[in-house]
Amino acid sequence: MGLKAALTLMLVSGLLAAPSWNSQPGTMRVMSAFGDGKGYLGVNLFHLNMLGLSSDIDTTSKTAIDIYTGLAIGLSRKVTLSARIPYLYDKYGDSTASSIGDLEAGFKVTLVEGEKVAFGFFPFLSISTGAKDKGLNRAFGTGTLDYGLLALFSFKPSEKVLLNFNLGGFNRYQDEHHNAVADLGLAGFSAFFNLGKVNPFFEISHENFASQFIWDVDKKLYGGNPLRVGGGLNFALGALNFDLGGSYYLSKRRVDDQLADSVYYMLPREDIKYEVSVGISIEKKPPVVTTGLIAGVITDAKTGNPLENAHVKITELGLKATSDLKGAFTLEDVPAGLYTVEVTRAGYEPITAHVMVKAGKTSQVQYTLKKKVVEKATVKGRVVDRETGKPVVAVLSVEGVGKIRTNSDGTYTFTAKPGTYTMTVRAEGYEPATKRFTLRAKEVRSIDVALVKEVPALTFPVIHFDCCSYRIKPKYAKMLDEVIRTLTRYPNVKVLIEGHASADGPEDYNMRLSIKRAEAVKKYLVKGGIASDRLQVKGYGESRPIASNDTLEGRRKNRRVEIKVIK
Repeated sequence: MGLKAALTLMLVSGLLAAPSWNSQPGTMRVMSAFGDGKGYLGVNLFHLNMLGLSSDIDTTSKTAIDIYTGLAIGLSRKVTLSARIPYLYDKYGDSTASSIGDLEAGFKVTLVEGEKVAFGFFPFLSISTGAKDKGLNRAFGTGTLDYGLLALFSFKPSEKVLLNFNLGGFNRYQDEHHNAVADLGLAGFSAFFNLGKVNPFFEISHENFASQFIWDVDKKLYGGNPLRVGGGLNFALGALNFDLGGSYYLSKRRVDDQLADSVYYMLPREDIKYEVSVGISIEKKPPVVTTGLIAGVITDAKTGNPLENAHVKITELGLKATSDLKGAFTLEDVPAGLYTVEVTRAGYEPITAHVMVKAGKTSQVQYTLKKKVVEKATVKGRVVDRETGKPVVAVLSVEGVGKIRTNSDGTYTFTAKPGTYTMTVRAEGYEPATKRFTLRAKEVRSIDVALVKEVPALTFPVIHFDCCSYRIKPKYAKMLDEVIRTLTRYPNVKVLIEGHASADGPEDYNMRLSIKRAEAVKKYLVKGGIASDRLQVKGYGESRPIASNDTLEGRRKNRRVEIKVIK
């Protein structure tokens, strides 16, 4: 590809029109491997590159100036397309020539990108749009379609320092006038120091002509291999960037004090002492990503099965997520940093873990939960007949535990987790009994149950009183004692004690008298050991006669107390 490729590399290696010559502000020929990001837009408004030419052989004054405009667009986080075209100007003595140069286009692909290291490549094309024979000091175009490839490597030792390394090669092409065949290789290094608004940079670059073998190159035809050292300043003013740079050539184009034979390549034949570059560009960077994502799966530590409805929380950020049927969860928009994650699920031991979140990255995690080992309590006891104390075979229904059948001797045992329980005990011929209790871990609780036999249809004697009296006659003492024994045998039975009166005397008097008669019976039963809350009292006065109040016998029957079962 010959000398044209040297300029192709110098210009195309800086093709991306981010603030300066390429996608990294503050470099002239060496580009960064880090991606520019989706939505990136760089417009190279103006880039002037002037070569200082010198020759002891031909002392005619010479000038070579290149002015570039270009555009770069970030298609994705790691792919940027770019294109640019130069306007070339040569002056030789009093003669001048100018023309549009070859259109250059390429794209940068970042293959590997971390926080500190990036690696990628840059394939490019140079499409012949310039006038090959029009330049006075060099060719303004090649007349061919040229292509090449650069390998890119970048390293950030700190937030303020970026080091870039490029190594590339170009296709060979044949010059129709000299039948010359050549390839071009390039090696470059740059250091950029991000200090804020004014950022210095340093650069070394070298082109090497070659054909099938490096030693086969006709150096007399192509001239010497350029080696340059340069640097400059990048002025970052928001979206607007201004770059001022220059290079000093350490090598000569002359070979054996003779100029190169060919004038058809895109570097001048004369020795180049220096070059001065000035650039103005505008860039629109994609939004800076400051958050990342945490995605993971939660499984059972023993079975490996996914756990649904596990809860993941970053307390300090107030972020929460719940795992789905596959145990998967996602925490989005997590600011970059190191966090403590809490994972909980009912019936499992909670865990905490640390996770590092990187901006624009997904942190993949997996958490395993162990089932809680619950120290159960033990409940034991015996079911007996309340009256006789003999064992009763019964069935215990415990909420949350199930049904337990007692042994033939009435004993039972079961275990349960800590908590509050309701236990219902049933046996044939007995009233159900209910117990409510609270258990603690490892506790041993004894709960005996005395069952009361089912209550048969109970009837109680009627107690009669003398006229205008609420005194219990001695003859009814045995009857009431039997009532006491019956109520004692059936402790769940409650009764209503109804007092009545005959029509002797005023009605309101009879009402008060009926109440006093009922209270007298209640007092007797309480004295015999029956709980007061099992006995209700009500007086009816003369309103409910069971016989005629017109006869002595009828009035005697109406002066009474009746005891009725209400439960």
